[in-house]
Amino acid sequence: MPPTVTPPEKTGNIACKTLAEGRFSSTMVSAYRVSPWKTGLGKTTSEKPRLATMVPCVNWATDSPTSVDNVKIGPTLSWTELDAALPLPLGPMVAAAHDGDLAAAIKYSDVMDALNQEPLRITGLESGSYALTIDGERVGAWSSEDWEKGVNLGSLTTPMSVQAMAVQFLTNRHAEVHWSRWRIVDVPLKNIDGAAESSERKAAINALDALDSALIAKQRARAQPVPHVFEIARVN
Repeated sequence: MPPTVTPPEKTGNIACKTLAEGRFSSTMVSAYRVSPWKTGLGKTTSEKPRLATMVPCVNWATDSPTSVDNVKIGPTLSWTELDAALPLPLGPMVAAAHDGDLAAAIKYSDVMDALNQEPLRITGLESGSYALTIDGERVGAWSSEDWEKGVNLGSLTTPMSVQAMAVQFLTNRHAEVHWSRWRIVDVPLKNIDGAAESSERKAAINALDALDSALIAKQRARAQPVPHVFEIARVN
């Protein structure tokens, strides 16, 4: 019979069960997310990040922002993970920037620590280097010591940050359409015909409002997290 994980009582505590023998039998994986979608961009919070998942030790607390299933332990360690929010896509944003201003702002501020922690921690690994892939795409490789300390995925280019970049693109387009409606059509053309309303102006405003609403709907739909398959494999 294959090994299983029995959910503990929903107290927020961690219950552990060894799932399999082999290289990853005593391995523990923990992941939690600190996201601006949760804390509010520009706001501060005294609440400490909660441990969301542990594999094969699982936090089944109801307030966990991350869910994990389909855990497989063998020559590699893999699981399917669904987060409650996306990270800030700082890695892709820096890569796409035309100058070093954004990289400098990130380096000399606490934005990464305060708003963009997406740590993945793995303990119990044999000494060596282990690569992480997400949805079949290699993210990077770190030593067992680095995994013991935890790797912040929020600073990297991952499928999650790529999705967040798509949200940023839609957000920018929404802002541009809204600005154009207000500053190019609505206010400057308001009195072009004196007291009379311009039917063309009203039609343009209605069309821009419809486009803006469509962009907002796409933005919010694209911001919904989707499951991803994580895999850890030894590379030397």
